[in-house]
Amino acid sequence: MKRMITSALAILLLAGAAQAQGRGKEAKQERRNDMKELNLSNDQKTKLKDIHTREKAEMDALRNNTALTDEQRKTQRRQIHEKYVAERKSLLTPEQQKKAADFREEWKDRRGAGGPGDRDTIRRHGGPGGEYGKHGEGFGKMQQELNLTAAQQEKMKSIRQDYKGRLDALRNNTAISQEEKRKQQHELMKAQMEQMKSVLTPEQQQKMQQLRKGGRKKNANVK
Repeated sequence: MKRMITSALAILLLAGAAQAQGRGKEAKQERRNDMKELNLSNDQKTKLKDIHTREKAEMDALRNNTALTDEQRKTQRRQIHEKYVAERKSLLTPEQQKKAADFREEWKDRRGAGGPGDRDTIRRHGGPGGEYGKHGEGFGKMQQELNLTAAQQEKMKSIRQDYKGRLDALRNNTAISQEEKRKQQHELMKAQMEQMKSVLTPEQQQKMQQLRKGGRKKNANVK
């Protein structure tokens, strides 16, 4: 039962995203902390579980319907998704709805899990927690796609290391609340992205936009 409720809450906070994305255990803990701050009543949790069960049943039936074309299946999946997003939202008080919306925006900034095109391209290809950025792995991939010079690579590496240290220190700071941590993390990530973008030439920034468009198409096909 606990697992079902957690799944429903994750869908609620992400506005029904295809799946929760994050950085493993750390991401799951962040989601649990956010969920606790909604202060859901037992009645709300029970109703969310019921919604999650019904939505899953409809989605399963849709996937197993071989009479539909891919386009029809995609359209119906979106309709089911929107129906249950509205139903989940109706269970929340105005204050809870505001908190959930704030959490979604923060998660978009931290992980880019909010939908097609929301993930920052530099972060996706070289920032902390990004597709190629974790522990510095795959940094050459970003270099290849944006054709970074040796000097740019060094600057990017320095920026990433600097902000990684700041973010690690922030996560380990037990003297401030989770809400304050989220606020400061959001500000750090924005500052990091701006600093990394400043290293790029206008042509590279244009290439970054093209990569973002490519990511939108890829995500749309996955959905």
